[in-house]
Amino acid sequence: MKEERCSGRIGLQTLALGIATAMAAAIPVSAATLYVSPTSPSPSPPYATAATAAHNLQEAVDVARDRDTVLVGPGQYDLTNPVTLTKAIALRSTMGAGQTFLNSQGDTWCLWISNSRAVADGFTLQNPSGSAQPSARGAYLAGGTVQNCNFTNFLLTATGTSVAMTGGVLSNSTVIYGCCIGGSAVDCRDGGLITDCQVLGLGRRIGAYAIGVNLVDSQLRNSVIWGVEGVPEAEDGPAVNALSSTIVACSIVHNSNDGPGGGAYLDSCLMDRCFVAYNDCASEGTPGIGGGGVFEINSIILNSLIVSNSVGNGTADSPQDSAAVSICGAGRWSTAR
Repeated sequence: MKEERCSGRIGLQTLALGIATAMAAAIPVSAATLYVSPTSPSPSPPYATAATAAHNLQEAVDVARDRDTVLVGPGQYDLTNPVTLTKAIALRSTMGAGQTFLNSQGDTWCLWISNSRAVADGFTLQNPSGSAQPSARGAYLAGGTVQNCNFTNFLLTATGTSVAMTGGVLSNSTVIYGCCIGGSAVDCRDGGLITDCQVLGLGRRIGAYAIGVNLVDSQLRNSVIWGVEGVPEAEDGPAVNALSSTIVACSIVHNSNDGPGGGAYLDSCLMDRCFVAYNDCASEGTPGIGGGGVFEINSIILNSLIVSNSVGNGTADSPQDSAAVSICGAGRWSTAR
């Protein structure tokens, strides 16, 4: 009997220890705040104070754990390799994009996110030397969120030169692009979302084909896409090129395309509550390309204002062919003007 009681006590102790261990595992570890600053006097891990802040962004990111926040002080951060976020952390500037700069110093990305819960907030990502580094890139997202950021001075040399997204969210950000060889400023695929953004073209070189936003199975919402108007002899692209995607409450304006669809080229898409104006297709003078505002294939356009677009060698004031929408296949548009 005594041996049985002892065995029972050991069993209860083991059970209690197991419960306590499980409860401890269930209690979340407090999230930490880490710091980065180019002017901190004594950088040292774990970068837990402003005085010991890391000078190098990646060093602080590597020390951080899931749910931590890395606060980045204002300044210029020159990058020879991308800042890579593989954990569920928030990388956030303290003074916003106007004072915190990630500078590509070669043919490299500024930022690379591969965790769906990672967030980058409040930076200017840029190619500081312009055409001297034509292959500099902005941000790559395989999930995750980039918000309140600016992308400047990236010359289009590939698909998604400023932002390339496979899923993920680009929110409340501004992308300003020029063109060197051709490509797209933003490429969004596989369920990605672009919302509350501005994508602005500021010129392109002769012979370059440039797209502002390229969408595949994704969404573009509440955004302004301002293309590049009639550049002579330029092989321009549509401001928005979309396949199996949704475009809602967007303004698509002031773009020139040498092919079909001055403002947007849609294939199997839904466009709703959009404003499409002052776009031109076939700007080199080849008439009949179609769709000064929108060229669509098997798509639906609802509740949209499509106005003052032109086809051929015309202008918004004196168009050669003012066709707003060119329809191909089983597409339709309704309550649109």
